[in-house]
Amino acid sequence: MNKLLLLLTLLLFTETSLKAQESTDTIQINKTFFGTVFKLNDKPLKPKQINNMMKNYPEAYDEMTKARDLHIASDIIGGVGGFLVGWSVGSAVSGGKISPNMFRLGAVLIGVSIPFHIFYDKKTTKVVRNYNQHIVSTSGKN
Repeated sequence: MNKLLLLLTLLLFTETSLKAQESTDTIQINKTFFGTVFKLNDKPLKPKQINNMMKNYPEAYDEMTKARDLHIASDIIGGVGGFLVGWSVGSAVSGGKISPNMFRLGAVLIGVSIPFHIFYDKKTTKVVRNYNQHIVSTSGKN
């Protein structure tokens, strides 16, 4: 009886460790209100890190490079827009005159940056799903 219990315990731990090893190779995709978060071993990944992981897969690497360019454009456009809105609001709060044109331009730039970020999320999600499928299909062949 003790040998059977020991055997079942070892089998359980072996099965658990195999599943844990398989899951660490794939990138997790978590949708949030503010966008999509990509994680590896429960640690958030930056676009550059995802791009580096795709280097061994030329098609995925090319698509991820395009997605990363969208992310960079979104950050720059949104950052400039946020600065303009913040400057206008800061002027008004400090007793100065608010510049409506600067505020409007900032708001427009923020609005323009949102579709870039949405396209980045969609493209990166597609690339990561394909990458994960490739990893799972090749790990089963080993």
